Amino acid sequence: MNKVLKVTLLLLFSLVSVMMAYMRYNDIEADRLTQYVRKTNYTQIYPPEIRDAERYETDDVKILERKDLISVIEEVSREYNTPFTVRARFIGADYDGKGNIYYSRPMANIVYFQSAYKQHSQKEFMDHGAKVRVSNAPLKNLTDEQYQGSAIFFESSEKEKILEALSTKINGKFALATSPSSLASQPEWYNPYPLITRVNDMYRFLIKMIFFFYFIFLFVWLILRSKEIAIYALNGIGNWEILLRIYMRSFLIVQLFVWLLNSIFLLKAFDFQYMMWLSVFMGLSMLLVLLVIGIVSRSSLANQANNKSFLKRVHISVYLVKVYIFAASISTSMGIILLLNNSLGLMQKTPLDNYGVFAGWNLGYSEAKDSSRHTEMFKYIESNGGLHATKKLLGHEKLQDYQGIEVNSAYLDKYSVKDNQGKPVHIDKSTKKGVLLVNERHQSQLADIKKAYNSLLRMEGAWFRATELQFIMIKDGQSMPIFEGEAGGVYSNGKKQELVADIIEVHR
Repeated sequence: MNKVLKVTLLLLFSLVSVMMAYMRYNDIEADRLTQYVRKTNYTQIYPPEIRDAERYETDDVKILERKDLISVIEEVSREYNTPFTVRARFIGADYDGKGNIYYSRPMANIVYFQSAYKQHSQKEFMDHGAKVRVSNAPLKNLTDEQYQGSAIFFESSEKEKILEALSTKINGKFALATSPSSLASQPEWYNPYPLITRVNDMYRFLIKMIFFFYFIFLFVWLILRSKEIAIYALNGIGNWEILLRIYMRSFLIVQLFVWLLNSIFLLKAFDFQYMMWLSVFMGLSMLLVLLVIGIVSRSSLANQANNKSFLKRVHISVYLVKVYIFAASISTSMGIILLLNNSLGLMQKTPLDNYGVFAGWNLGYSEAKDSSRHTEMFKYIESNGGLHATKKLLGHEKLQDYQGIEVNSAYLDKYSVKDNQGKPVHIDKSTKKGVLLVNERHQSQLADIKKAYNSLLRMEGAWFRATELQFIMIKDGQSMPIFEGEAGGVYSNGKKQELVADIIEVHR
Protein backbone atom coordinates (compact mmCIF):
# COMPACT_ATOMS: atom_id res chain seq x y z
CA MET A 1 0.00 0.00 0.00
CA ASN A 2 2.82 2.39 0.89
CA LYS A 3 4.53 1.78 -2.45
CA VAL A 4 1.30 2.25 -4.41
CA LEU A 5 0.62 5.55 -2.61
CA LYS A 6 4.19 6.68 -3.14
CA VAL A 7 4.04 6.00 -6.89
CA THR A 8 0.64 7.74 -7.03
CA LEU A 9 2.05 10.80 -5.27
CA LEU A 10 5.00 10.98 -7.65
CA LEU A 11 2.68 10.67 -10.66
CA LEU A 12 0.35 13.39 -9.33
CA PHE A 13 3.28 15.70 -8.65
CA SER A 14 4.65 15.09 -12.15
CA LEU A 15 1.23 15.75 -13.68
CA VAL A 16 0.84 19.04 -11.81
CA SER A 17 4.38 20.03 -12.77
CA VAL A 18 3.67 19.42 -16.46
CA MET A 19 0.39 21.38 -16.26
CA MET A 20 2.14 24.29 -14.54
CA ALA A 21 4.83 24.26 -17.21
CA TYR A 22 2.21 24.18 -19.96
CA MET A 23 0.34 27.10 -18.36
CA ARG A 24 3.57 29.06 -18.26
CA TYR A 25 4.31 28.11 -21.86
CA ASN A 26 0.84 29.37 -22.85
CA ASP A 27 1.46 32.68 -21.08
CA ILE A 28 4.87 33.12 -22.72
CA GLU A 29 3.47 32.37 -26.19
CA ALA A 30 0.53 34.71 -25.58
CA ASP A 31 2.93 37.50 -24.60
CA ARG A 32 4.98 36.85 -27.74
CA LEU A 33 1.85 37.07 -29.89
CA THR A 34 0.71 40.25 -28.14
CA GLN A 35 4.06 41.95 -28.68
CA TYR A 36 4.07 40.99 -32.35
CA VAL A 37 0.57 42.17 -33.26
CA ARG A 38 0.30 45.22 -30.99
CA LYS A 39 0.63 48.54 -32.85
CA THR A 40 2.18 50.72 -30.13
CA ASN A 41 3.38 53.52 -32.44
CA TYR A 42 0.19 53.65 -34.46
CA THR A 43 -2.96 55.72 -34.01
CA GLN A 44 -6.24 53.82 -34.22
CA ILE A 45 -9.19 55.38 -36.03
CA TYR A 46 -12.81 54.27 -36.05
CA PRO A 47 -15.23 54.20 -38.99
CA PRO A 48 -17.70 57.11 -38.77
CA GLU A 49 -21.25 56.19 -37.88
CA ILE A 50 -24.09 56.84 -40.32
CA ARG A 51 -27.47 57.63 -38.83
CA ASP A 52 -30.19 55.52 -40.44
CA ALA A 53 -33.74 56.82 -40.02
CA GLU A 54 -35.19 53.38 -40.75
CA ARG A 55 -33.48 51.81 -37.76
CA TYR A 56 -35.29 51.70 -34.47
CA GLU A 57 -33.80 52.90 -31.20
CA THR A 58 -31.61 49.89 -30.53
CA ASP A 59 -27.91 49.34 -30.01
CA ASP A 60 -27.46 48.72 -33.76
CA VAL A 61 -25.16 51.02 -35.68
CA LYS A 62 -24.38 51.54 -39.34
CA ILE A 63 -20.89 52.62 -40.32
CA LEU A 64 -19.40 54.10 -43.47
CA GLU A 65 -19.07 51.42 -46.13
CA ARG A 66 -15.73 49.77 -46.74
CA LYS A 67 -15.18 51.01 -50.29
CA ASP A 68 -15.92 54.59 -49.22
CA LEU A 69 -13.63 54.70 -46.19
CA ILE A 70 -10.84 52.78 -47.92
CA SER A 71 -10.92 55.18 -50.88
CA VAL A 72 -10.40 58.11 -48.48
CA ILE A 73 -7.64 56.25 -46.62
CA GLU A 74 -5.79 55.53 -49.87
CA GLU A 75 -6.00 59.20 -50.91
CA VAL A 76 -4.63 60.44 -47.59
CA SER A 77 -1.97 57.73 -47.59
CA ARG A 78 -0.68 58.88 -50.98
CA GLU A 79 -0.88 62.61 -50.26
CA TYR A 80 0.89 62.46 -46.89
CA ASN A 81 3.04 59.37 -47.47
CA THR A 82 1.43 57.78 -44.42
CA PRO A 83 1.10 54.00 -44.07
CA PHE A 84 -2.32 52.69 -43.05
CA THR A 85 -3.00 49.20 -41.73
CA VAL A 86 -6.29 47.38 -41.24
CA ARG A 87 -6.10 44.42 -38.87
CA ALA A 88 -8.71 41.72 -39.46
CA ARG A 89 -8.86 38.82 -37.05
CA PHE A 90 -10.81 35.63 -37.68
CA ILE A 91 -11.73 33.52 -34.65
CA GLY A 92 -13.27 30.13 -35.31
CA ALA A 93 -13.14 26.38 -34.97
CA ASP A 94 -13.08 23.37 -37.22
CA TYR A 95 -16.43 22.06 -38.45
CA ASP A 96 -17.89 19.20 -40.51
CA GLY A 97 -19.73 21.27 -43.11
CA LYS A 98 -23.10 20.27 -41.62
CA GLY A 99 -23.26 22.83 -38.84
CA ASN A 100 -21.46 20.83 -36.15
CA ILE A 101 -18.63 22.86 -34.64
CA TYR A 102 -15.59 21.15 -33.08
CA TYR A 103 -14.50 23.58 -30.40
CA SER A 104 -11.67 21.27 -29.36
CA ARG A 105 -9.96 22.27 -32.63
CA PRO A 106 -9.90 26.08 -32.53
CA MET A 107 -8.36 28.26 -35.23
CA ALA A 108 -7.45 31.92 -35.55
CA ASN A 109 -6.02 34.04 -38.35
CA ILE A 110 -4.81 37.65 -38.20
CA VAL A 111 -4.27 39.52 -41.48
CA TYR A 112 -2.76 43.00 -41.80
CA PHE A 113 -4.08 44.76 -44.89
CA GLN A 114 -1.52 47.46 -45.66
CA SER A 115 -1.47 50.50 -47.91
CA ALA A 116 2.34 50.20 -48.22
CA TYR A 117 2.25 46.46 -48.83
CA LYS A 118 5.43 44.40 -48.79
CA GLN A 119 4.94 40.68 -48.58
CA HIS A 120 6.16 38.99 -45.39
CA SER A 121 6.29 35.31 -44.61
CA GLN A 122 3.42 33.99 -42.53
CA LYS A 123 4.19 33.56 -38.84
CA GLU A 124 2.59 31.13 -36.42
CA PHE A 125 1.93 31.58 -32.71
CA MET A 126 0.01 29.71 -30.03
CA ASP A 127 -2.82 31.27 -28.04
CA HIS A 128 -3.33 28.84 -25.14
CA GLY A 129 -3.37 25.80 -27.39
CA ALA A 130 -4.96 27.45 -30.43
CA LYS A 131 -2.77 28.00 -33.46
CA VAL A 132 -2.75 31.63 -34.66
CA ARG A 133 -1.48 32.49 -38.14
CA VAL A 134 -0.38 36.07 -38.82
CA SER A 135 0.09 37.33 -42.38
CA ASN A 136 -0.22 40.50 -44.45
CA ALA A 137 -1.97 41.48 -47.70
CA PRO A 138 -2.63 44.56 -49.86
CA LEU A 139 -5.27 46.96 -48.54
CA LYS A 140 -7.33 46.48 -51.72
CA ASN A 141 -7.89 42.81 -50.78
CA LEU A 142 -9.94 43.73 -47.68
CA THR A 143 -13.50 42.37 -47.91
CA ASP A 144 -16.72 43.81 -46.47
CA GLU A 145 -16.90 41.03 -43.90
CA GLN A 146 -13.33 41.62 -42.74
CA TYR A 147 -13.88 45.38 -42.63
CA GLN A 148 -16.93 45.11 -40.34
CA GLY A 149 -14.86 43.53 -37.60
CA SER A 150 -11.53 45.26 -38.13
CA ALA A 151 -9.16 47.67 -36.38
CA ILE A 152 -7.75 50.55 -38.48
CA PHE A 153 -4.38 52.21 -37.75
CA PHE A 154 -2.00 54.74 -39.26
CA GLU A 155 1.57 55.68 -38.38
CA SER A 156 2.59 59.33 -38.50
CA SER A 157 4.32 61.94 -36.36
CA GLU A 158 1.73 64.43 -37.64
CA LYS A 159 -1.30 62.77 -36.12
CA GLU A 160 -3.52 65.88 -36.05
CA LYS A 161 -2.84 66.69 -39.71
CA ILE A 162 -3.77 63.18 -40.84
CA LEU A 163 -6.96 63.15 -38.77
CA GLU A 164 -7.93 66.55 -40.15
CA ALA A 165 -7.36 65.38 -43.72
CA LEU A 166 -9.43 62.24 -43.16
CA SER A 167 -12.37 64.08 -41.61
CA THR A 168 -12.34 66.78 -44.31
CA LYS A 169 -12.45 64.25 -47.15
CA ILE A 170 -15.09 62.09 -45.45
CA ASN A 171 -17.36 65.07 -44.79
CA GLY A 172 -16.89 66.46 -48.28
CA LYS A 173 -17.61 63.20 -50.09
CA PHE A 174 -20.35 61.71 -47.94
CA ALA A 175 -22.05 64.73 -46.33
CA LEU A 176 -21.19 63.67 -42.78
CA ALA A 177 -20.19 65.76 -39.76
CA THR A 178 -17.11 63.82 -38.67
CA SER A 179 -14.47 65.62 -36.61
CA PRO A 180 -10.79 64.67 -36.18
CA SER A 181 -11.39 63.92 -32.51
CA SER A 182 -14.37 61.64 -33.24
CA LEU A 183 -12.28 59.59 -35.68
CA ALA A 184 -9.70 58.91 -32.96
CA SER A 185 -12.19 58.46 -30.09
CA GLN A 186 -13.51 54.99 -29.39
CA PRO A 187 -17.31 55.08 -29.86
CA GLU A 188 -19.71 53.44 -27.42
CA TRP A 189 -20.64 50.70 -29.86
CA TYR A 190 -17.00 49.64 -30.33
CA ASN A 191 -15.99 47.23 -27.56
CA PRO A 192 -12.57 45.85 -28.51
CA TYR A 193 -11.81 42.19 -28.03
CA PRO A 194 -8.58 41.46 -26.17
CA LEU A 195 -5.72 40.31 -28.37
CA ILE A 196 -5.54 37.10 -26.33
CA THR A 197 -8.91 35.35 -26.43
CA ARG A 198 -8.18 32.15 -24.50
CA VAL A 199 -7.16 31.47 -20.89
CA ASN A 200 -5.72 28.72 -18.67
CA ASP A 201 -8.93 28.13 -16.72
CA MET A 202 -9.15 24.43 -17.61
CA TYR A 203 -5.62 23.78 -16.33
CA ARG A 204 -6.27 25.79 -13.16
CA PHE A 205 -9.36 23.71 -12.44
CA LEU A 206 -7.53 20.42 -12.99
CA ILE A 207 -4.55 21.54 -10.90
CA LYS A 208 -6.86 22.42 -8.00
CA MET A 209 -8.47 18.98 -8.17
CA ILE A 210 -5.09 17.24 -8.28
CA PHE A 211 -3.85 19.36 -5.36
CA PHE A 212 -6.81 18.18 -3.33
CA PHE A 213 -6.07 14.49 -3.90
CA TYR A 214 -2.31 14.91 -3.71
CA PHE A 215 -2.32 16.36 -0.20
CA ILE A 216 -4.90 13.83 1.04
CA PHE A 217 -2.84 10.95 -0.37
CA LEU A 218 0.31 12.47 1.12
CA PHE A 219 -1.32 12.68 4.55
CA VAL A 220 -2.56 9.07 4.37
CA TRP A 221 0.87 7.86 3.20
CA LEU A 222 2.55 9.58 6.17
CA ILE A 223 0.03 8.19 8.66
CA LEU A 224 0.63 4.67 7.35
CA ARG A 225 4.35 5.25 7.97
CA SER A 226 3.80 6.58 11.50
CA LYS A 227 5.42 3.48 13.08
CA GLU A 228 8.56 4.01 10.99
CA ILE A 229 8.61 7.69 11.95
CA ALA A 230 8.23 6.76 15.64
CA ILE A 231 11.13 4.31 15.48
CA TYR A 232 13.36 6.98 13.93
CA ALA A 233 12.34 9.37 16.71
CA LEU A 234 13.01 6.75 19.43
CA ASN A 235 16.53 6.41 18.08
CA GLY A 236 17.13 10.12 18.56
CA ILE A 237 16.86 11.14 14.90
CA GLY A 238 15.62 14.70 14.47
CA ASN A 239 12.62 15.82 12.41
CA TRP A 240 14.72 17.22 9.54
CA GLU A 241 16.71 13.98 9.29
CA ILE A 242 13.47 11.96 9.23
CA LEU A 243 12.16 14.30 6.51
CA LEU A 244 15.31 13.62 4.50
CA ARG A 245 15.06 9.83 4.89
CA ILE A 246 11.38 9.21 4.18
CA TYR A 247 10.60 12.04 1.77
CA MET A 248 13.37 14.13 0.30
CA ARG A 249 15.72 11.39 -0.93
CA SER A 250 13.16 9.91 -3.31
CA PHE A 251 10.65 12.71 -3.82
CA LEU A 252 13.09 15.58 -4.24
CA ILE A 253 15.12 13.71 -6.86
CA VAL A 254 12.00 12.98 -8.94
CA GLN A 255 10.71 16.54 -8.53
CA LEU A 256 13.99 18.07 -9.66
CA PHE A 257 14.12 15.66 -12.60
CA VAL A 258 10.58 16.60 -13.70
CA TRP A 259 11.41 20.32 -13.37
CA LEU A 260 14.51 19.83 -15.50
CA LEU A 261 12.62 17.93 -18.23
CA ASN A 262 9.84 20.55 -18.39
CA SER A 263 12.34 23.39 -18.53
CA ILE A 264 14.36 21.81 -21.33
CA PHE A 265 11.71 20.26 -23.57
CA LEU A 266 8.56 22.33 -22.94
CA LEU A 267 9.65 25.80 -21.84
CA LYS A 268 13.06 25.55 -23.53
CA ALA A 269 14.40 27.85 -20.82
CA PHE A 270 14.83 28.04 -17.05
CA ASP A 271 11.81 30.20 -16.33
CA PHE A 272 11.83 32.00 -12.97
CA GLN A 273 8.03 32.10 -12.58
CA TYR A 274 7.69 28.37 -13.24
CA MET A 275 10.46 27.72 -10.71
CA MET A 276 8.55 29.80 -8.14
CA TRP A 277 5.29 27.90 -8.75
CA LEU A 278 7.06 24.57 -8.36
CA SER A 279 8.98 25.75 -5.29
CA VAL A 280 5.74 26.75 -3.55
CA PHE A 281 4.24 23.33 -4.36
CA MET A 282 7.32 21.51 -3.04
CA GLY A 283 7.45 23.77 0.02
CA LEU A 284 3.82 23.05 0.94
CA SER A 285 4.49 19.32 0.57
CA MET A 286 7.50 19.48 2.90
CA LEU A 287 5.56 21.55 5.45
CA LEU A 288 2.83 18.90 5.60
CA VAL A 289 5.44 16.15 6.01
CA LEU A 290 7.18 18.08 8.81
CA LEU A 291 3.83 18.71 10.52
CA VAL A 292 2.94 15.00 10.59
CA ILE A 293 6.46 14.05 11.69
CA GLY A 294 6.21 16.56 14.54
CA ILE A 295 2.83 15.21 15.67
CA VAL A 296 4.04 11.60 15.58
CA SER A 297 7.28 12.43 17.41
CA ARG A 298 5.36 14.14 20.23
CA SER A 299 2.88 11.29 20.71
CA SER A 300 3.47 8.11 22.68
CA LEU A 301 6.51 6.69 20.91
CA ALA A 302 6.23 3.41 22.80
CA ASN A 303 2.66 2.89 21.58
CA GLN A 304 3.73 3.68 18.03
CA ALA A 305 6.62 1.22 18.20
CA ASN A 306 4.29 -1.51 19.54
CA ASN A 307 2.01 -1.00 16.51
CA LYS A 308 -0.88 0.48 18.58
CA SER A 309 -3.24 2.95 16.98
CA PHE A 310 -1.87 6.42 16.28
CA LEU A 311 -3.73 9.03 18.27
CA LYS A 312 -6.25 6.29 19.26
CA ARG A 313 -8.70 6.24 16.35
CA VAL A 314 -6.47 7.60 13.58
CA HIS A 315 -6.42 4.32 11.61
CA ILE A 316 -10.22 4.32 11.50
CA SER A 317 -9.96 7.87 10.18
CA VAL A 318 -7.50 6.70 7.52
CA TYR A 319 -9.96 4.09 6.21
CA LEU A 320 -12.78 6.64 6.23
CA VAL A 321 -10.55 8.98 4.23
CA LYS A 322 -9.90 6.16 1.74
CA VAL A 323 -13.63 5.62 1.27
CA TYR A 324 -14.12 9.36 0.81
CA ILE A 325 -11.29 9.52 -1.72
CA PHE A 326 -12.86 6.69 -3.72
CA ALA A 327 -16.27 8.39 -3.80
CA ALA A 328 -14.74 11.80 -4.55
CA SER A 329 -12.63 10.30 -7.35
CA ILE A 330 -15.71 8.92 -9.12
CA SER A 331 -17.60 12.19 -8.66
CA THR A 332 -14.67 14.29 -9.84
CA SER A 333 -14.01 12.07 -12.85
CA MET A 334 -17.61 12.47 -14.00
CA GLY A 335 -17.40 16.21 -13.39
CA ILE A 336 -14.21 16.49 -15.46
CA ILE A 337 -15.79 14.50 -18.31
CA LEU A 338 -18.87 16.75 -18.31
CA LEU A 339 -16.69 19.87 -18.09
CA LEU A 340 -14.58 18.76 -21.06
CA ASN A 341 -17.69 17.92 -23.03
CA ASN A 342 -19.39 21.24 -22.31
CA SER A 343 -16.25 23.31 -22.78
CA LEU A 344 -14.87 21.62 -25.89
CA GLY A 345 -17.99 20.20 -27.51
CA LEU A 346 -16.42 16.72 -27.69
CA MET A 347 -19.74 14.84 -27.78
CA GLN A 348 -22.07 17.51 -29.04
CA LYS A 349 -24.81 16.99 -31.61
CA THR A 350 -27.11 19.62 -33.03
CA PRO A 351 -30.63 19.42 -31.54
CA LEU A 352 -32.31 19.30 -34.95
CA ASP A 353 -31.41 16.95 -37.80
CA ASN A 354 -30.12 18.62 -40.98
CA TYR A 355 -29.71 21.95 -39.15
CA GLY A 356 -26.46 23.46 -37.92
CA VAL A 357 -25.85 25.95 -35.13
CA PHE A 358 -24.93 29.56 -35.84
CA ALA A 359 -22.56 30.84 -33.15
CA GLY A 360 -22.07 34.38 -34.36
CA TRP A 361 -21.42 35.81 -30.91
CA ASN A 362 -17.98 34.25 -30.56
CA LEU A 363 -16.86 33.30 -34.06
CA GLY A 364 -16.00 35.19 -37.22
CA TYR A 365 -14.06 38.36 -38.01
CA SER A 366 -14.00 40.06 -34.63
CA GLU A 367 -11.74 42.88 -33.55
CA ALA A 368 -14.73 44.43 -31.77
CA LYS A 369 -17.99 43.15 -30.30
CA ASP A 370 -20.14 44.85 -32.90
CA SER A 371 -23.74 43.84 -32.17
CA SER A 372 -24.96 45.26 -35.48
CA ARG A 373 -22.88 42.75 -37.44
CA HIS A 374 -24.40 39.85 -35.53
CA THR A 375 -27.88 41.33 -35.95
CA GLU A 376 -27.39 41.60 -39.71
CA MET A 377 -26.08 38.03 -39.91
CA PHE A 378 -29.02 36.75 -37.86
CA LYS A 379 -31.41 38.58 -40.19
CA TYR A 380 -29.76 37.03 -43.25
CA ILE A 381 -29.84 33.51 -41.81
CA GLU A 382 -33.43 33.80 -40.60
CA SER A 383 -34.62 35.19 -43.92
CA ASN A 384 -33.07 32.14 -45.61
CA GLY A 385 -34.78 29.47 -43.52
CA GLY A 386 -32.84 29.66 -40.27
CA LEU A 387 -34.85 28.79 -37.16
CA HIS A 388 -34.85 30.81 -33.97
CA ALA A 389 -36.82 29.66 -30.91
CA THR A 390 -35.84 30.28 -27.32
CA LYS A 391 -37.30 31.03 -23.90
CA LYS A 392 -37.88 34.71 -23.31
CA LEU A 393 -37.90 36.68 -20.08
CA LEU A 394 -40.46 39.31 -20.94
CA GLY A 395 -39.05 42.75 -20.22
CA HIS A 396 -41.94 44.39 -18.37
CA GLU A 397 -42.86 43.94 -14.72
CA LYS A 398 -46.50 43.14 -15.63
CA LEU A 399 -45.39 40.44 -18.08
CA GLN A 400 -42.88 38.60 -15.91
CA ASP A 401 -45.40 35.97 -14.76
CA TYR A 402 -46.05 34.87 -18.34
CA GLN A 403 -44.01 32.15 -20.04
CA GLY A 404 -42.52 33.82 -23.10
CA ILE A 405 -41.05 32.34 -26.26
CA GLU A 406 -39.18 34.23 -28.95
CA VAL A 407 -39.40 32.81 -32.50
CA ASN A 408 -38.91 34.00 -36.06
CA SER A 409 -41.29 33.74 -38.99
CA ALA A 410 -39.29 30.85 -40.52
CA TYR A 411 -40.04 28.86 -37.37
CA LEU A 412 -43.79 29.22 -38.00
CA ASP A 413 -43.26 27.84 -41.52
CA LYS A 414 -41.72 24.64 -40.10
CA TYR A 415 -43.75 24.24 -36.90
CA SER A 416 -47.43 24.97 -37.31
CA VAL A 417 -49.04 27.06 -34.56
CA LYS A 418 -52.85 27.17 -34.65
CA ASP A 419 -54.95 30.19 -33.77
CA ASN A 420 -58.02 29.96 -31.56
CA GLN A 421 -60.07 29.01 -34.63
CA GLY A 422 -57.83 26.01 -35.33
CA LYS A 423 -56.18 27.53 -38.40
CA PRO A 424 -52.37 27.68 -38.88
CA VAL A 425 -50.91 31.10 -38.07
CA HIS A 426 -49.28 32.72 -41.09
CA ILE A 427 -47.20 35.90 -40.80
CA ASP A 428 -46.58 38.04 -43.85
CA LYS A 429 -42.79 38.46 -43.98
CA SER A 430 -43.17 41.96 -45.41
CA THR A 431 -45.22 43.24 -42.48
CA LYS A 432 -43.78 46.04 -40.37
CA LYS A 433 -45.95 45.15 -37.40
CA GLY A 434 -44.67 43.46 -34.30
CA VAL A 435 -46.62 40.19 -34.05
CA LEU A 436 -47.51 38.65 -30.69
CA LEU A 437 -49.25 35.29 -30.28
CA VAL A 438 -51.20 35.13 -27.01
CA ASN A 439 -52.51 31.92 -25.46
CA GLU A 440 -56.34 31.94 -25.48
CA ARG A 441 -56.46 31.18 -21.76
CA HIS A 442 -55.25 34.76 -21.20
CA GLN A 443 -58.09 36.31 -23.23
CA SER A 444 -59.33 38.17 -20.15
CA GLN A 445 -55.86 39.69 -19.56
CA LEU A 446 -55.35 40.75 -23.19
CA ALA A 447 -55.98 44.44 -22.49
CA ASP A 448 -53.30 44.47 -19.77
CA ILE A 449 -50.86 42.60 -22.05
CA LYS A 450 -51.42 45.13 -24.85
CA LYS A 451 -50.89 48.02 -22.45
CA ALA A 452 -47.64 46.48 -21.14
CA TYR A 453 -46.26 45.90 -24.66
CA ASN A 454 -47.12 49.41 -25.78
CA SER A 455 -45.20 50.64 -22.75
CA LEU A 456 -42.35 48.23 -23.53
CA LEU A 457 -41.90 49.66 -27.02
CA ARG A 458 -41.02 53.02 -25.51
CA MET A 459 -38.28 51.52 -23.32
CA GLU A 460 -34.79 52.27 -24.63
CA GLY A 461 -32.79 49.21 -25.63
CA ALA A 462 -35.78 46.82 -25.72
CA TRP A 463 -35.22 43.91 -28.11
CA PHE A 464 -38.78 43.65 -29.41
CA ARG A 465 -39.25 46.76 -31.56
CA ALA A 466 -42.05 47.88 -33.88
CA THR A 467 -44.16 50.93 -34.68
CA GLU A 468 -47.41 48.94 -34.51
CA LEU A 469 -48.45 45.73 -32.74
CA GLN A 470 -50.63 42.86 -33.94
CA PHE A 471 -52.07 40.39 -31.40
CA ILE A 472 -53.27 36.93 -32.44
CA MET A 473 -54.96 34.52 -30.03
CA ILE A 474 -53.73 30.90 -30.30
CA LYS A 475 -55.15 27.63 -28.98
CA ASP A 476 -54.07 26.48 -25.53
CA GLY A 477 -52.04 23.33 -24.94
CA GLN A 478 -49.81 23.56 -28.02
CA SER A 479 -46.40 22.16 -27.14
CA MET A 480 -43.69 23.98 -29.07
CA PRO A 481 -40.06 22.89 -29.54
CA ILE A 482 -37.43 25.43 -28.53
CA PHE A 483 -33.64 25.30 -28.74
CA GLU A 484 -31.54 26.21 -25.72
CA GLY A 485 -27.83 26.11 -24.89
CA GLU A 486 -26.73 23.46 -22.40
CA ALA A 487 -26.39 24.69 -18.82
CA GLY A 488 -22.75 25.57 -18.24
CA GLY A 489 -21.82 24.69 -21.80
CA VAL A 490 -20.34 27.83 -23.30
CA TYR A 491 -19.46 25.91 -26.46
CA SER A 492 -22.57 23.71 -26.56
CA ASN A 493 -24.51 22.94 -29.72
CA GLY A 494 -27.61 23.16 -27.54
CA LYS A 495 -30.62 20.98 -26.82
CA LYS A 496 -34.25 20.74 -27.87
CA GLN A 497 -37.15 20.87 -25.41
CA GLU A 498 -40.93 21.23 -25.57
CA LEU A 499 -42.76 24.17 -23.99
CA VAL A 500 -46.32 25.53 -23.79
CA ALA A 501 -46.11 29.32 -24.08
CA ASP A 502 -48.29 32.13 -22.77
CA ILE A 503 -46.92 34.77 -25.15
CA ILE A 504 -44.91 34.23 -28.34
CA GLU A 505 -42.95 37.12 -29.83
CA VAL A 506 -42.49 36.73 -33.59
CA HIS A 507 -39.47 38.49 -35.06
CA ARG A 508 -39.13 39.10 -38.76
